[in-house]
Amino acid sequence: MIPAGSHFVFYSAVSSTKQGDGKDGRPKYTPANPGPRTGFFVHLKKQQILVKKWDPIHEELVDGATSEEELARFRMGLMDLDQFLGPYPFDNGLRRWLSLSSNITEDTIKNLAPLNGSICSVSTFVDSEDDGKAAADKETPTDNLRRTHDSVIRFSPIPRRCYPPNATAQEITRCSMDRSYTLEVLLNESSPAALLGELQFAFVCFLIGHVYDAFEQWKRFVALICQSEDAITKHSALFHDVIGVIHYQIREAPDDFFIDVISSNNFLVPALQNLFTNLKEIGVSKALRERGELFKQSLSMFNWDFEEEDDEEQPVVVGD
Repeated sequence: MIPAGSHFVFYSAVSSTKQGDGKDGRPKYTPANPGPRTGFFVHLKKQQILVKKWDPIHEELVDGATSEEELARFRMGLMDLDQFLGPYPFDNGLRRWLSLSSNITEDTIKNLAPLNGSICSVSTFVDSEDDGKAAADKETPTDNLRRTHDSVIRFSPIPRRCYPPNATAQEITRCSMDRSYTLEVLLNESSPAALLGELQFAFVCFLIGHVYDAFEQWKRFVALICQSEDAITKHSALFHDVIGVIHYQIREAPDDFFIDVISSNNFLVPALQNLFTNLKEIGVSKALRERGELFKQSLSMFNWDFEEEDDEEQPVVVGD
């Protein structure tokens, strides 16, 4: 009953403690706290069968069937499996999931997922190669470690230089305040659809996969989009869709998400304040301006102030 499309499957290994025997004489175990969360994206086609099996040594799901004969055997026995499965939550689960993943396509998964296919909340490290520095000279034990290449989510790098080559001082200042140039560079390398897909991919990896690096990428994307003033009129369709994406992401986030993660770092409110200010500029279509206003109204439950100016923006008062 799983609908076709993109999905995120996640699990956690747990240890268990024996609590004696149950009524049926079998040992009764109580699960302890779960370990790190691991997941993977998959794009399913209609009537496709994907088989995974549990590897008890490495505590992970691995491919469980590859041949057509094996898949045919599972297909013939699907009815026997029903008693062990839970139905897909169509009532509200599908609508909520689509609001978070509507732009995550098969290409999005192929381009962004780690090479090993697994997205883990805890990074995998190995000993770094000898860089000519003795182990005793390393500042911390982690200096001897590096992330494994195949376990890293392949997020798009955002250019460090936010201005064009041979830019004047005035252009550098303008591009630092209005990041439309950087956004244009990203769009030239991919597409608006790919950017939306990565924005959703990063949020799902953080919210469900518990990957903090994904949250950092999501922050960078949101900040970049909200600071791109000139791009609003050129890419109005992109901003129209971005508003919808962020709206549903905020709706699906748990209540303490904004208190513990976003509000404490003073990130989202200033970013959205920039966006709402930019939407008031000349040249922005009426439809996009109204969509932004509706989005702003939907955030009233958080009591966020989008009108207050930053201290750096306040006029300087000089006394005698």
